[in-house]
Amino acid sequence: MKPSQRCLRKLRLSMLTGMIVAILTTRMLSVAAAEEPWVIVRAGETHVTIVHADKAPSKILKAAARLQSFLLKITGVKVPIHSWSASEPDASRILIGPQAASTVGVEIQQEYPGRERVLVQRINRDLVLAGNDAGAFQGTRHAVDRLLLEFGCECFGPNPRWHVVPQHDEAVVTEIAIDTSPEFGFRSAFFFQDPHIGGHPDFDLPSWGMDGIKAHMPHNYYKIVPYALYEEHPEYFALVDGQRTARGAQICFTNPDVIERTVKAARGHFDNDPTHIMFSLSANDCAGFCECNNCRQLGENAAGQSLAFANTIVRELRTTHPDKGVAFIAYLATEEAPKRVQADPGVQVWMINSTCRVHAAEDTACPTKQAWIENLNAWLDTGVDVSGIYEYYIPGLGGWKHVPLVLGESALEDLRYYRSRGIRYMYYESFAEFAIEDCPIRWPLHYLIAKGTWDLQLSATDILKPACHRLFGAAANPMFDFYMEIARACESSPLHGAMWVMPKIRSVYTPDIRAYLRGTLDEATRLASTESAEVNARIEDVIECWRRTKGLLTAPEPKPKYPRHIEQTINGVAGVHVPPRASWQVPVWPGSKIPTGDSPFTLFFVGRVTRNSGQFQLVRWGNLYHSGHGSAIELEGESVHWATGWGDDAITPAGSFSQCFDKPALICISKSPGPINTTTSIWINGIKQPLLDSSSTKIPKFNAIPLRIGGPDFTGEATVGDVILFDRVLPTDQLTGIGAWLNRKYRLATPWNAEELIKAPADVAGLCAWLRPSGRRRPVEQSVIHKDDFESYPAGTELRGAISERSWRPARFSGVDQHLKVTDGIVERNGPGPWSQVALLTNPLQQDETYARIQADIRFSESKNAHYGGVFLNATHWESGEIGNYAQQNLYKLSIASEGFFSLNGHNDNTGQEFVSGRLFPYSPLQVHTWYTVILEAHYGTGRVMLEVTIQRREDGAIVGRYHYVDTEVLLKRGAAGLHIQDTAGVKFQIDNCELQLVD
Repeated sequence: MKPSQRCLRKLRLSMLTGMIVAILTTRMLSVAAAEEPWVIVRAGETHVTIVHADKAPSKILKAAARLQSFLLKITGVKVPIHSWSASEPDASRILIGPQAASTVGVEIQQEYPGRERVLVQRINRDLVLAGNDAGAFQGTRHAVDRLLLEFGCECFGPNPRWHVVPQHDEAVVTEIAIDTSPEFGFRSAFFFQDPHIGGHPDFDLPSWGMDGIKAHMPHNYYKIVPYALYEEHPEYFALVDGQRTARGAQICFTNPDVIERTVKAARGHFDNDPTHIMFSLSANDCAGFCECNNCRQLGENAAGQSLAFANTIVRELRTTHPDKGVAFIAYLATEEAPKRVQADPGVQVWMINSTCRVHAAEDTACPTKQAWIENLNAWLDTGVDVSGIYEYYIPGLGGWKHVPLVLGESALEDLRYYRSRGIRYMYYESFAEFAIEDCPIRWPLHYLIAKGTWDLQLSATDILKPACHRLFGAAANPMFDFYMEIARACESSPLHGAMWVMPKIRSVYTPDIRAYLRGTLDEATRLASTESAEVNARIEDVIECWRRTKGLLTAPEPKPKYPRHIEQTINGVAGVHVPPRASWQVPVWPGSKIPTGDSPFTLFFVGRVTRNSGQFQLVRWGNLYHSGHGSAIELEGESVHWATGWGDDAITPAGSFSQCFDKPALICISKSPGPINTTTSIWINGIKQPLLDSSSTKIPKFNAIPLRIGGPDFTGEATVGDVILFDRVLPTDQLTGIGAWLNRKYRLATPWNAEELIKAPADVAGLCAWLRPSGRRRPVEQSVIHKDDFESYPAGTELRGAISERSWRPARFSGVDQHLKVTDGIVERNGPGPWSQVALLTNPLQQDETYARIQADIRFSESKNAHYGGVFLNATHWESGEIGNYAQQNLYKLSIASEGFFSLNGHNDNTGQEFVSGRLFPYSPLQVHTWYTVILEAHYGTGRVMLEVTIQRREDGAIVGRYHYVDTEVLLKRGAAGLHIQDTAGVKFQIDNCELQLVD
């Protein structure tokens, strides 16, 4: 059944037909009488007694007190509490707890762990509220909360204004029968709390049904073997790079004393609290697994070693605690499943969900999911009990902390998938939400998850719609639409998130979605005019959060920090400056692909890297969302790592790169298929480096992700020259020949310097990617330029001359004084005159999404206006007067020829109207409906200026614009004053000295 159809299912729990609990006011008495109500409070008097068993345990007494307290808040009447022996046998009673329930023949098995049963049932003159209270279970407490929920009581966040406790004249029950158990035996989270200082005193997670068995799976090695023991017993700690260390490392799995300490700690853990069913053997929050001979034999990777260690501990533990087990988190270094280690009974694994948050687990369109599911299957193949999922819901990262985030059906689809794979425990880390002001926008994210872990048949509508009715009364429907529209926008995001990071906010909150959300809030405000001040205050809380979000979304985006093409940077050869924590995509050579899977490759890198104390990622490709499926050349400390995941590296000796910092350097890495440590070769400045014994035995697996330079998660900066990637292992003569070519080009001091060795990379077939920064060169004059001539010139070459007619088809034209430019194999044409079938590509290093990836096959019709020389930058092509649409994210491309003619391509998402009909006009009408961003490509003789303009029509009808220049030097040199844009309202924009001004 599709998610959209689930709303048609009958609701369970409080929504079941015929199972009704009602709060009745005086005007509803006639209805209540017809249904033979069971009265709790009426006319200021209590008609029942809350009864518990004699000598009831404290959790039963607390549940009874909770019910009494809320009934007092609802009705103003304090319902008395008595033990069984003190109660009146003929009176109506609310029987609290399993012992009291047994007096009327209701037996609830008390077992732990077991079925976490919750019962709310009317039996003759009594109402039974009871559950499984064995061990850590709170079944009776949940039964009380279920009854209070039917009375409309619920807590939706820390702020007391978001605690819903209706006040009524009386409390009356008709028919009710709830008998339920949760789908997941452990349900916990950091909702509205901090993991270090605890939860907020005004928010109660169990009221949402969050608890269950006691699970234990935190990072724990450092507690079992404290770091303070290092001085006395370094042998307890991991051997890393030939040295025992307690810093950024684990323990020695095979040390007999470590094993004894761990078994003792596990036994003490269960003796201190028998309600725990597992003891954590999760690694410290770092890499650094032991490389001693004994530990290396445990397994082929960190997860295999961890699983073998867990097997050792659980065998000893079960001799004294046969019903207990151990657990560890498959996380970063231990995420990839082992291949040859099988699990013993009693070993549990919790999988970290390291994938995109906004898309469901089985969403085949999301590139982060398939590898994760394959890894889950691999873990299951080991025979281990994959019992839990550790989820990250941390929208505080990436600017989302104060931005609404709702994951509707995608979150529920994940839960259903997990349960189908045998997952029984769910844990959500969301500690970045410890802020009361976030409650109005954040509660649906958490609330939906909490309810879903109890009942998987509920849809997002089943869960959120009744909650909105409790919170917003008459304004429930538009507020429900507000939250559900956010969920739909998140789940349909064209971009993907990662383990801790959500997609870019503007990719979710497009202008039309923002307009729709604003409309729902306006409608909610109108409908709430008859509601209480408390309801209106909640809506105003949401509106205030939305104002803050809207301000964030409508503010001008920071100007992208483009890499600077610099002359005289690497021994006089132009390079590209990569600032700290930035990354830039390297263009793929036309017709070739980046290596994927366990592929052979040869990669050359020329650059100058600043000395830094951390890590610096030079080149990367592979899955950006999964640490085990990426490839990167990294500098860590003073050595080169070819890294494919946490700890899965080919590592050169310590200090091998130390003399290369702040100087031009050449790195070459070559790898054939197979384990990293036996198939990788690394050269630094032409000298082949030995690999450390700690180099991984992993066989890498890469996805088809473009090559990039730099990395947002690493420190340092660099000036980068050539980056060349081949999709095979080059033979020695070709490898040294290219090294010699780069050596001569950058005047390096390497052994690869013999003249007879020099071989240009373009002469070696199979080139995959090539970054070559271009300095300013004089144009090459050529009388006639043929299409085939372009490939013979290096990137950055400018050609001037007449274009051969036979070069371009199907268009027919003739022209002279053409100005052409070859950029990374793509031909660009600048200057006046006609255009034809010319592929355009803006600077591939510019990572501004509004135009960085535009590559078009431009075909002009034989329109009478074609000779004006304007051109669309179009996602598809222009043929026979028809325009292909490039309207992604409301981004439209505008080209302005030197004569001042322009045309805009795209559709307005709000109206569906085309801005133009596919022809070039002098000052074509430019409709400004709501908001959009355009890129202007202005031609001035042989110069070209790329401009980014954001234009918005305000609610008062005024038009405002913001202008971001891309190439300041060219703009100021050529002078853009006098270039005008005029819309149908007669408003003109003038671009003048890097500012967009309104012109009367």
